[in-house]
This record gives sequence, structure tokens and C-alpha cells, in this order.
Amino acid sequence: MYYFVIALLAGIGGIIYGYTEQTRMAEFDKDGVSVMGEIWSGEERSGRRGSRSYTFQIAYKVSGRQYSKKFSVTSKFFKAHVVGDEIGPNSEVELKYLPRDPNVAIVVGGSPDGIWALWAGLVAAGIGLFGTVGIIVWKNLNPKPAPIG
Repeated sequence: MYYFVIALLAGIGGIIYGYTEQTRMAEFDKDGVSVMGEIWSGEERSGRRGSRSYTFQIAYKVSGRQYSKKFSVTSKFFKAHVVGDEIGPNSEVELKYLPRDPNVAIVVGGSPDGIWALWAGLVAAGIGLFGTVGIIVWKNLNPKPAPIG
């Protein structure tokens, strides 16, 4: 039963993360201002259990002020801008920043949106909820017999 409770809690965490990311992306769609940036460097990292993460250091200007930030990007976006171990010739990318704080920005078409976490959270929470309720109902319908003696 504990596995189902853990799945339920992990699912709720995934739902919250996914929803937060979706809300953040909606804010960029509504209020974001487009600007072109230049990729300065990139990094592909291997994590435990074979996972990979991809980042670019991108510089951009807003109202004459220079910004430089490390962005997490999707593997597809990363591979489209890297040739071998070098940044390819298409190093200029579109960003969107929020006018209230130009440090808050995303890579258009390259930033992960968290939708996978939302769906994975929903699935895990569903399994956890139905598994936990199923075990509770099953135990109540099939009580242990009283000891003899």
C-alpha cells in the first residue's frame, strides 16, 4: 500500500510542477517581449540512470543593457544548434523576456514546457489513488479471520 501512497504524493508533486510551468509559459505568451540572443556556449550533461540535460549560455540585449543567462533547452533544440563539439553557424535564437524583469526569459521553441510532468503526475496520482482506495476496499471486504483458541 505504501507504494501507492508514494505514487500518489509523487503524482501530486508532478501535477503542481507541470501546472506551474504551464502557467509560466502562458505568462510569456501573454506578456513576453521577443528579442534575439546569441548562443555563447552549450553543455550536454549525463545524469544518473542515463538521463541527459542540455543548456546554452545565451547573451541578449534589452534597452541597451546586456544580459547573459544559462537556459535549459530540449535535446532537439540543442542538437539543431550544435555541430560536433561546437556551436553551429545558426547561433542566433529568439528569446522572450518579461518586461517587469528582463532576467526572466525563455528560449522560443527550445525551453522545456513541463507538460510531460503534468501528464506523468496525473498518471502517477491516478495509479496511487486507485491503488490505495482499491487496497482499502479489498481489506474491508476480506477481513482476516479471528485466531482460534
